[in-house]
Amino acid sequence: MRATNLTELVWNDEIEGLLRMCGEEESFIGGMASDYERFCALSRSVHLLQGHPFLHHLSCFLREVLEIPLFLSIEDAEVIWRLGADRLLERSLSKEDWQTFAVRQQEKFTLPTPRSFDISRFFKGNHLLNTKATSWDAWRIELQALCQDAFEKGFSGMTLVLPKDFSFVSPDPYHVGLSLQKKKKENADDAFLLAQLMRFLSEKCLQRDQILLLRVECDPLQAVKLVSYTEDRVGLPSLIWNVTPLVDPEPLLRWNAVKHQNVVGCALCRRDYECDDQWNEALQGYAERYPIGRLQVIE
Repeated sequence: MRATNLTELVWNDEIEGLLRMCGEEESFIGGMASDYERFCALSRSVHLLQGHPFLHHLSCFLREVLEIPLFLSIEDAEVIWRLGADRLLERSLSKEDWQTFAVRQQEKFTLPTPRSFDISRFFKGNHLLNTKATSWDAWRIELQALCQDAFEKGFSGMTLVLPKDFSFVSPDPYHVGLSLQKKKKENADDAFLLAQLMRFLSEKCLQRDQILLLRVECDPLQAVKLVSYTEDRVGLPSLIWNVTPLVDPEPLLRWNAVKHQNVVGCALCRRDYECDDQWNEALQGYAERYPIGRLQVIE
């Protein structure tokens, strides 16, 4: 069916949910809101959508398809709305035309993930192997040597895996030292070590402008607690979520919707999917539904 305005063209439940995350009031985006009120709500939230593919797709569509040379903003919302309605009427465009355009744009945004050093391979069940360190200071020296060696070998980022049983606890050198001293570690010890490791890796990646890839196999809310803690304490480098098929991505993507110092993206791993149909469905689903930043592929 032909769209008569820009809201009819692009609106869906995911955009509505995203605007709620951005702080828009329900009266401007819910069922009682007019199409123009919804478009204005979207225009007001542009500053929180920087780097998200939806905004990129819409900007390209306005410029390339509708020939509107204006960037979406609340100041120009009325002009863009009026021009958009005129162009849509002239070109007889539908929601399907928009979706096809967005998918093609997403394909341009899909890139291989940079070569990343998987520090988790030094863990077994997240117990650090081959270390005699019994204090945070001693362990930090070993970690610094690992990172230094990885960067000198040309790795452009670090990978950390959050296993299924990870539950966030705020780390501190004292409890990290106690955990290191234990020959038989419990889940709480693993949590202390992983949280401290996340903080350490974030600092190192920030110093060298490297990417941190976080593979999430645990409860996504626990992952959000970890990255929120790290961001508050030391800051975060450019971060890529590697989301597995068994993890609900919504809490991670909701966290993405808030503006961060550096780019936050999402990666899917081909090995996590049993067949090409599942893989292609996952790629298309993420590209169409979620404002996740630059989608990357891990082979």
